Amino acid sequence: MGHRGQNEAYRRIKARFMWEGMYKSVKKWVQYFLACQKRSQNLQREQGKSTATSTIFEKVSMDAVHIKSGIWKYMVVARDDFSGWPETVGLVKLTAKAVAEGFTSEWICRYGSPKEVTVDGGPRFGNELQDAVKKAGSRIRVTIPYYPESQGMVERGHKQLKDALVKMCGENGGKWKKYLPLVTLADRISTKRTTGFSTFELQFGQLPVLPIDIETKTFLAVQWHQISTTVELLESRAKQLEGKEEMRRKAAEKIKKSREGSMKYWDRRMAHQLISPLNPGDLVLVYNKAIETNWGLLFKKNGMDPTE
Repeated sequence: MGHRGQNEAYRRIKARFMWEGMYKSVKKWVQYFLACQKRSQNLQREQGKSTATSTIFEKVSMDAVHIKSGIWKYMVVARDDFSGWPETVGLVKLTAKAVAEGFTSEWICRYGSPKEVTVDGGPRFGNELQDAVKKAGSRIRVTIPYYPESQGMVERGHKQLKDALVKMCGENGGKWKKYLPLVTLADRISTKRTTGFSTFELQFGQLPVLPIDIETKTFLAVQWHQISTTVELLESRAKQLEGKEEMRRKAAEKIKKSREGSMKYWDRRMAHQLISPLNPGDLVLVYNKAIETNWGLLFKKNGMDPTE
């Protein structure tokens, strides 16, 4: 009575009956009782798997940020999963059509088609964006609401972008879109903890040439006019490319090590929820977090019936 869990069920049965292995029997019965499974907060999970990539522009994650100032209300951010290279767009209205147009012009037309584009399940990333991604030959992956960590690469950078915009705009927040390109550049040339390089270095194989480099004639301001032959030009460019590949190799190793460390940490923390790896054909319950947190849907099915 009352579905109070395995300990209470065992206490009530123990007061009336006795058989060998009774506690294990009660525990197994409660674990496999469908109504209790659907209301259980002890969600099972498989051991984590690292999703680190080693190729630039192979996987891109997208997200939108609501900027409550001026006529430009939204900032859409797309980031390369390997290097962290960002592209940003300011929008008046956040629609799937506007996001699709921005992603096509600011990413696909500049860097080509990524293998995979990851978005959340919001309407801003609806059919029009997904059609544009598929038309580019890329695979669209929609994240699940109870695993937001899958959008960690793009979401971690939101605070830095917003903080920089606030500092640039001061109290005149309505001009944030004016400063968005500068803030995006600052993000690109900043060294990332996970790789030890800036996204600019991983993209171009060199440090960015800033106004101070030209003014003070640092070694970064290469005197290309002094290169007089094709052989010298090819030699200089080859050295740049060789350095870039070495940077990317080191960055890939650091990213892999960092993400594997994160997965081991979460596996240790959630050890009580880990199960053996699932196999094709195993029955599972699909958890619906939206129902769990909405009182108006309290008596709806929390999860579908067992399915493969």
